[in-house]
Amino acid sequence: MHLRTLGKLQVTGVKFHREKPLLLVAYLAIEGKKPRRHLAELFWPEASDPMNSLAVALTKLRKLGVIFANEHEAGTEVQCDVQEILKFLSQHDFAAARALYQGAFMDTATLTDLGEELEEWVFATRERVAVAIRSAYLDCAEQESTKGSLKEAAKWAELAYKPAGAPPPEVQDLMRLHRLLLGGQNPLAAKVAEEASDYGVQLQTVGGMRETCIQQALSFLEQGLPQKALEVLKDLPADEEVHLLRTRALERSGNYREAMRMFNFLPDNPEYLGVKSALLWRLGQPEKAKSAATEALMSGSEARAEALITLGNLSNSAGDYTLAEGYYRRAAALWSTLPARDYWIGALNNLAYARICLGHNPEDSFSEVLAAAEGNAAQYARVLLNYGWAKERNGFTSEAIHTFQEAARLASEIDALSTAIRAWNNIGKIYHERHEKEQAKNAYDSALRFARRAGEVLMAATVLANISELEQSPEALEEAILLLEQAGHQDFADDYRATLQTFMERSTSVSENK
Repeated sequence: MHLRTLGKLQVTGVKFHREKPLLLVAYLAIEGKKPRRHLAELFWPEASDPMNSLAVALTKLRKLGVIFANEHEAGTEVQCDVQEILKFLSQHDFAAARALYQGAFMDTATLTDLGEELEEWVFATRERVAVAIRSAYLDCAEQESTKGSLKEAAKWAELAYKPAGAPPPEVQDLMRLHRLLLGGQNPLAAKVAEEASDYGVQLQTVGGMRETCIQQALSFLEQGLPQKALEVLKDLPADEEVHLLRTRALERSGNYREAMRMFNFLPDNPEYLGVKSALLWRLGQPEKAKSAATEALMSGSEARAEALITLGNLSNSAGDYTLAEGYYRRAAALWSTLPARDYWIGALNNLAYARICLGHNPEDSFSEVLAAAEGNAAQYARVLLNYGWAKERNGFTSEAIHTFQEAARLASEIDALSTAIRAWNNIGKIYHERHEKEQAKNAYDSALRFARRAGEVLMAATVLANISELEQSPEALEEAILLLEQAGHQDFADDYRATLQTFMERSTSVSENK
């Protein structure tokens, strides 16, 4: 047997429709067995003989097989839909809960002779179930939004707005609803914003939210916080500008395959060839990267500047540092004419890197870019990262540690997590090579903390690989491989798995080449 209380009151398989006895069954199903005296006083508080009224009801219900009772207490083994729906919600089976929730608890009953305490229990149960439904629908909507299914997220948010029996949404729920409805361009967003205004909370329009999120994402990218940029972009309608920003953020976070997948949603536009060339280079496809970069040289200034960086990186990888220096110098000159100052500083940083590879000393190589980055904390920290690498390369390891520490300090102050990770990893690598194990482990642990905060899986895996060599621990490398596999970086995981066979020969140092 099964007791329905949501939307319709009935026991399946039994021709019995008296509401108060069925409410008694529902009460026992939800609250568990209770003393007979408690039930008599709750259900028949005004009766001349409450215990006798209870006995009459129990006799009828026992004949139907829906209740059990002895001289002291009563209970039921009948399953009630309230129990089932709460179980579905606890298991995150939102589709099953949605199908079962056909209306508010006892909503169709016409009970008029309930005592105050029982009536309060009915209303409290009705509200408790409805609020749980709203919360679950909101959770489901946010899960869909995280997956990029903005329209589906908005549908669940619409269901969460006012489920039957629920009180009006509180301001926190209105804010969650509004964000999800806006993301799916659902017209209910305007009504939710109007209700929020009654609480003194002014929610943005679609256009206002979009512009705010885009500006925040650009700011996060300039600060070296690509994961935060992705977070503020996740609920925006996926138009061309948003797709491009997501692509850049994914590329900055090291998720190159996902960045290329996102790039493929963009229309065929010559102005995006510079971005494409950079991604192809990152994905280890030098010929395709060179082809895209060469074609991008015929496009607008920004695409051309990005292409010059890619061609510089390709030359650098091939060991032709003179050619790389020329490309980086041309890219810096072109970026200096454009509004994106951080890209100009990045090009100068690459230029300094190439000059070090050509044998120039660190001070001469980095003087121009250090001056250019002055006042831009995020870029200055990145330049210090390469400056430290240059000092290390030239054998000035103590000075390199000091420079990396300054980069890490500055990066942590402005929450430039990516730079902080790399600085601490490089500090660990120097101590590692000096066989100063404790200092190396402390530095690697600092790098891991920043990697966890930033969600940078690739760098977390790199640091774990270094720790595995430091501590002669293949288990740490196995964890790095598992981390990469779970994040979908199978190529990197395969590389580390091959490395695991021979173990790590030396630690990995990371520079800030763009």
